[in-house]
Amino acid sequence: MTYTKTNTSSGATIEYINNLFKEIPKTKIYIAPGNHDPYTKNSYYNQYKWSKNVKIFGDKIEKIENEEANIYGYGFNDFYCTNCGIEDLELEDKSKLNLLVIHGTLDGASIEEKQYNSIPKKILQEKGFDYIAMRTHPQKRPSNQYCISADLQYP
Repeated sequence: MTYTKTNTSSGATIEYINNLFKEIPKTKIYIAPGNHDPYTKNSYYNQYKWSKNVKIFGDKIEKIENEEANIYGYGFNDFYCTNCGIEDLELEDKSKLNLLVIHGTLDGASIEEKQYNSIPKKILQEKGFDYIAMRTHPQKRPSNQYCISADLQYP
C-alpha cells in the first residue's frame, strides 16, 4: 500500500504515529521509504508536517552528522529502484560511528529482485559501515529480520 494523501484510512495512522514521535522529542527518527511506500509528490512523507525529530530520506544518499555518528540514508521515490548509488559513497570520517538506513535487496540476482535496489553484500562490507538498518526484499531475509550489523550477519 502506498501512503498518499488520498488514502484517508492511512491518514489517521500517520497522525497517530507522528503524535507518538512527538512524545519522544529527544529521540531522532530516521525513515527510509521503500517500494511499497515511496517518497512521491503526493505521499505523506512529502505532504505531511512531521515532528521535528523525524528525518525522511529521499532518493539521493544523504548524510546527517551529529557528535556521535554520521547517519547515511536513502529512500525510494518510486515503486522501483535499480541503483541508489551506494557504490559511489565514501565514508568521510571513520573515527565516528557510521550508520546506514536503507531499503533494498541484499545480493539480488533475479530480474525481479534487481528492481528493488539490489545491493551486493560485498559493496556494503567494503564501505565500512558500523551498522546497517536495511529493510530487505522478503525473499532475501529470514522472517522478521530487519537490521544487519556491519559484518552483514543477521542478528
